[in-house]
Amino acid sequence: MESVKRIAILGAGESGLGAARLARKNGVSVFLSELQLIPEKLKVQLVKLNVEIEERFHTLANLIEGVDFVIKSPGIPNGIQILKKIKESGVPIISEIEWASMHCNKPVIAITGSNGKTTTTLLTTHILNSAGRNAISCGNIGNSFSAAVADDKADIFVVEVSSFQLDDILSFKPNVAAVLNITPDHLDRYRSFDHYAHSKKRITENQSEDDILVIDEQQKQLESIQTNATSISILPQEIDFIQLNSGITISSHETDLIGRHNMLNAAFASEIALQFGVSEVELRSALSTFKNAPHRLENVATINGIQYINDSKATNLDAVQFALEGIEKNIIWIAGGVDKGNDYTLIQDLVAKKVKAIIILSEETSAIENAFSHIVLNIIDARSASESIRLANRYANDGDVVLLSPACASFDLFDNYIDRGNQFKEAVKQLKNK
Repeated sequence: MESVKRIAILGAGESGLGAARLARKNGVSVFLSELQLIPEKLKVQLVKLNVEIEERFHTLANLIEGVDFVIKSPGIPNGIQILKKIKESGVPIISEIEWASMHCNKPVIAITGSNGKTTTTLLTTHILNSAGRNAISCGNIGNSFSAAVADDKADIFVVEVSSFQLDDILSFKPNVAAVLNITPDHLDRYRSFDHYAHSKKRITENQSEDDILVIDEQQKQLESIQTNATSISILPQEIDFIQLNSGITISSHETDLIGRHNMLNAAFASEIALQFGVSEVELRSALSTFKNAPHRLENVATINGIQYINDSKATNLDAVQFALEGIEKNIIWIAGGVDKGNDYTLIQDLVAKKVKAIIILSEETSAIENAFSHIVLNIIDARSASESIRLANRYANDGDVVLLSPACASFDLFDNYIDRGNQFKEAVKQLKNK
């Protein structure tokens, strides 16, 4: 990367800071532009790195003059005016994962999909580390790929990759790529489902025959993937076990993960780990000790025989379907938020079979009420996590599950899905203390 002298960064989030750190480590000058006020703590870090910054506006001249690349935060939509002007100038716009991959000379595992990315990324890393392989989780999971490369403390990078990050790759080439699933999501940002699916499939476009692609053979959206990589198909999974291509069979009782979708996630992580020489004994041991990230079918507590599960990260219907399918008890379902255009008819049969009451935790309740009022007798509204717990307990009996699995974004009543999940857990904690 000796030819790169200067980059510009759009967006001062985790990916922007990571890209700046990696650039400065390699002697590249950096200009960073943020449309909002930059938090003081972050600004101090950027100043220490000798990064030139502007906030509250974007100046085109600063973003293109003498600049080799513009690195765009994945949260910035491609259609905004400043990006159009940058493209017209001829300066390449790339994603932060592209920038990181330009500086990475160690094996890269990239994991994408509409659902299950974080669980599979963390589980893959856990298995590799349990087997002594020195791996690190990074990317869309929080710690940016660029920051991990700049730190240079790992021998294998396990990168969670979103469609937004893949939109702006040029030569990003993972040694192992995994596409877990492609189902409707982020259609407020993409012009069609096919457009969204195309972004996901880009994870494979630079792979060669020396690389590996792991896919679910039942995912019809993956049939059109064109790749030179060696393909490993994940076999159909049951709720109670996973069967790997090597012939290894692992029972769900060997892990704390809940549901068929998590058996699929475990199958992906296991197949990836086997590519790095992990043995069956090491694999089984790692699966038995793995604890999933918060807000993903997280078992919060059992109080008076009622189990409380926090699945706040379930912001689309597929994630909710996985949750409902994976719980073999009567469910009081807490749902709602900022609707993404959900077609609730897709889960009506499942809700009719599993759900005894619905608590709508949202400012807007009509979509869920209209979809389920004819099949669920008890539907009631709540405006806070504590109220949702109080109302859920009207209908929950010993042996039931109170499930927060919203199917929607969180921004009407909460800061984000983490805030929503944390408030749910705090409400359960308060109930337990009583």
